Amino acid sequence: MECNIGLSQDILGVYYAGGEVSEGTLQMVYIMTENNNAEYSYNPTGSLQSYDLAVEPVDFIKNYIQTFLRNPVIMARAVIVR
Repeated sequence: MECNIGLSQDILGVYYAGGEVSEGTLQMVYIMTENNNAEYSYNPTGSLQSYDLAVEPVDFIKNYIQTFLRNPVIMARAVIVR
């Protein structure tokens, strides 16, 4: 699956705001930041993330929803800023 960059940005927004993410979502973050999450320069309105996120659509949606349910306020902010 080619990832949806906008939705992926929401997940990165939660991650970089210190929100709670599942292990599966964390693995996606590592891929999106090309295993360089400590030095990745997150920008909510632009993306430098990798397009190589090979994840099944169902898994991506599951991780997105879990991230939202665990961090509704942070995720809502990420969506608004995006």
